[in-house]
Amino acid sequence: MILLLDIGNSAVKWAISAEDGVVSPTDSCVHREGGIGCVAAIHWQGMSPTRVVASNVAGEVLAQELCAWVRVAWQVEVLFLCPEAQAFGVRNAYRDPSRLGADRWAALIGAARRPHGHLCVVDCGTAVTLDALTADNVHLGGLIVPGLRLMRDALVVGTAGVRFTKSAEEMLLGCDTGSAVVGGTLYAVVALIERVVAHLAVELSGAVTVLLTGGDAATVLPLLSSTVEYEPDLVIHGLAVVAKTT
Repeated sequence: MILLLDIGNSAVKWAISAEDGVVSPTDSCVHREGGIGCVAAIHWQGMSPTRVVASNVAGEVLAQELCAWVRVAWQVEVLFLCPEAQAFGVRNAYRDPSRLGADRWAALIGAARRPHGHLCVVDCGTAVTLDALTADNVHLGGLIVPGLRLMRDALVVGTAGVRFTKSAEEMLLGCDTGSAVVGGTLYAVVALIERVVAHLAVELSGAVTVLLTGGDAATVLPLLSSTVEYEPDLVIHGLAVVAKTT
């Protein structure tokens, strides 16, 4: 069994890939409060994987903590996904391929595994990332903006009068400050996605489908008018491809 780990800035998601390539349902947990060691001790103690394959964008300290725990618990080394110029059927657009986030690279690999036309791969996490992938799996580049929580936090920190609670409603036009912030940031993300997809469709002379993933994807999804495919475990599926072919 292979443990697949999608380690984001705020949370870690995991699944098990069996020898036949079948991936189990995913589970997840916030890792910032107690660190990855706490997550591992609580959630992975009963496992005995023969391999661990990970995408990590949470920094080197967390990576070292994970490696130390895995060595002691299972006597294996963690294989961290490193973006390349071309691998797993995908061509990377970055001038320095290693600078592309491992999560974005895994998502592109996961996207390429499925039959598709032109795609805009959108990950709505702590940051919102958009990556264009052509029908023949050429990555054209991407965009990064703050995610919903970061945008809302920035308004609270950077202004004197903007305050809101978790009970603020999502609506087109807010009738209180909290709802105005929640709705405004949500529509900012939606508008960005729609505009990028429209421009890509012109540049590529063809339809572009949004392939949506990430923790806030379910919140954004109902407001999108573009053609959308929702894949909550896209990074995990990309890691499964990596695990199967390396």
